[in-house]
Amino acid sequence: MKRRYVTLAFALFLSAGCSFQRPSPWKIHGGLKECLDMCRVWDLEFVAMVGVGDQGPSTEGASACVCQARKTAATAEVLGAAAAAASAAGPASAARAAAAQAEAGGP
Repeated sequence: MKRRYVTLAFALFLSAGCSFQRPSPWKIHGGLKECLDMCRVWDLEFVAMVGVGDQGPSTEGASACVCQARKTAATAEVLGAAAAAASAAGPASAARAAAAQAEAGGP
């Protein structure tokens, strides 16, 4: 008789919707404050938060903090040089390619 009550109690416990799932380890559970703290610890500047997939508290979606180097005169100089190099190496437009080909005596 006692076993029947234990079985019934266990069945009710499971049917009540109790979840044994733990929070996803791939989420920033502390929200904005956790991101701000993380970026500050790394001596970086907070930029954004990104979420991928289902963001329910115990689902497998992921979230991340986006931090960047603080803007100083030195980083502006480095970023400016990188942008100039990237623009010089960028793809050629069709008009520029045609002009270069015509200069070279091509078709």
